[in-house]
Amino acid sequence: PFEPLKRGEKPIVGFCGWRSKYRYEILKAIRFDTRIQENYIMRDKFMGGHRLSDNIVDDFDNNMKESHFIICNRGTGNFSMRFFQTLASGRIPIVVNTDMQLPLSDVVSYDNVIIMENSVEKVIERLLWVWNNRDIVEMQRDCSKFYDDYLHYENYGSWLHKELSLKRHV
Repeated sequence: PFEPLKRGEKPIVGFCGWRSKYRYEILKAIRFDTRIQENYIMRDKFMGGHRLSDNIVDDFDNNMKESHFIICNRGTGNFSMRFFQTLASGRIPIVVNTDMQLPLSDVVSYDNVIIMENSVEKVIERLLWVWNNRDIVEMQRDCSKFYDDYLHYENYGSWLHKELSLKRHV
């Protein structure tokens, strides 16, 4: 876990990875929005979770540490490991919705810990609203706590075990 990143003059939006077709529009929009500071490390290929070198892992971690928000749009599949890594690291995920299924969404609300909208424009509008109206340090803490409470493998596993046990007895 990282320490919360203090508020600066502008929101810093990070991304370290491969620019898939699902990420291109938001990466471009944020890069050219003067109200937002982008913090991108672009890769020319998909790493797929492979640990190719410590430098790549350090780049990814440092990019998260140095950003308030992280672009977590889907990659090749309709999910994003980066989404979970971002919450676990106490950073705020931003996502253009592609009908991505979020775990436990019928049990818990993600509204206070992520920014997910149906268009790039709406994501940026919401990001700026959050920046101007929320305590960013507290929101980062909420992201980390949300991950620990609901998505950490031990807690998620307990919930899943309970749900499967209930369904077996129905």
